[in-house]
Amino acid sequence: MLRCLPAPLSLVVLLLLANLALAQPCLDAELNQIFVTGPPAVGAPPFAGMIGGGDIDDVSAGANRLDVPVAAGRVGATTVYAAIVSQFDPAPPGERTGVQGWSLACVVTGDIQLITATTTGTAARDLMTSGSGGFEKTEPFHAETDEGPVITSAMVLSFREPLVLPIEGTATILAIEIEAPGPQPDAPSAAHVGGIRWRDGVGYNPVVNTITVNGASAQPCRRQEVTIAFVHGGGTPHRRGDTNGDGRVDIADPIWLLQQLFRKGPPTRCADAADANDDGILDVADAAFGIGYNFFGGAPSPPPFPECGDDPTDDALECDEYPSCP
Repeated sequence: MLRCLPAPLSLVVLLLLANLALAQPCLDAELNQIFVTGPPAVGAPPFAGMIGGGDIDDVSAGANRLDVPVAAGRVGATTVYAAIVSQFDPAPPGERTGVQGWSLACVVTGDIQLITATTTGTAARDLMTSGSGGFEKTEPFHAETDEGPVITSAMVLSFREPLVLPIEGTATILAIEIEAPGPQPDAPSAAHVGGIRWRDGVGYNPVVNTITVNGASAQPCRRQEVTIAFVHGGGTPHRRGDTNGDGRVDIADPIWLLQQLFRKGPPTRCADAADANDDGILDVADAAFGIGYNFFGGAPSPPPFPECGDDPTDDALECDEYPSCP
């Protein structure tokens, strides 16, 4: 049909078609790579917990920024999780459509410090059990660049089993612990600001960011890059999961919360600490979360845990008193 049009008009039509193709939103794409503020529960929907509120197509200033409130004089710290968002159609029987593995490399930039990076506590690590025959190697501080330290990580869920990430949902693949380079200044406008940026060809053995789907290399619609800012603010430092404030996270904490909820027991003095699953609500799910962690190998609470710290999550819960943190 385009052959029937004058050459200049054909070029205009082709450009319009190209723009329409580029305009397809990444929110509907089969693959995206994002950062989240905590390990989503198994089966979490696409983009759950994404830094910036869940709109990966928003590239405006500050859209992909995480502000971590820190009290003056304290050193800010937080953990962010790299995650893969999958939105595949169900595969026919006998076929395995889904993410089987990946290699990635990123740099930590600006006025923040990389403490460590690990797959422990991620959905990917939980899938790749000791008997699955998979492979994993993660190296923080793999090399230094002009921008900052490099993290490289590679994982194959299994070489002999049809293991894939859930075909629809958000699955964490890497936990990255970040810290401010020094105490928070006592000034409302002061902040330690840096970011995490994906980079190809960095590390001692240069890594190319690639996701493997059905044995073939695939690229996400978008790899989110984030800004992390330790800003003036924050409440009382505490340890998440320690409902009774005795400095330990154990069976006494879910018991305390259940007594408070159902038997008119004394209320916790630090609701933020009692919110074990960090969903902003104090309910029986927090008690169940604590029991799962203490007795059934369940996931640990999101930060601040296991060390004392400020709550990085913006919610309505307060911490009036927590004497067990220095």
